[in-house]
Amino acid sequence: MSVVRHLIAGAGGFLGAMLHYLITLILHTLESGSPYKTLCINLIGSSLFGCTTAWVLKGAVGPRMELFLETGLCGGSTTFSTFALEAAGLLWRGSWGEACIYIAVSLIVGLAAVTLGQRIVG
Repeated sequence: MSVVRHLIAGAGGFLGAMLHYLITLILHTLESGSPYKTLCINLIGSSLFGCTTAWVLKGAVGPRMELFLETGLCGGSTTFSTFALEAAGLLWRGSWGEACIYIAVSLIVGLAAVTLGQRIVG
């Protein structure tokens, strides 16, 4: 991969991380340590990812913009590792029902968000 491609992905990742942080500031009213901040961030990111893939399939963006948007922006703003840690934390605390709901909503609504994003651009 060329240096330019690394810089493009890095720039998108930087903006994605900033977007992630901005969303957590907007959602500051949610309980500290709440998994629902991560859920909101991942659902917004999934929607953006769906839009981006639809633009790519339509030929509306080139390979560099695809790299910037998908790998960088969407990859930098969403976080599977935090989702996994928070789900495990719910399980460790014995909140099995809440953990199951969080995992199911994250997966099912995340898939729906990607599909919705694709359909919006579609």
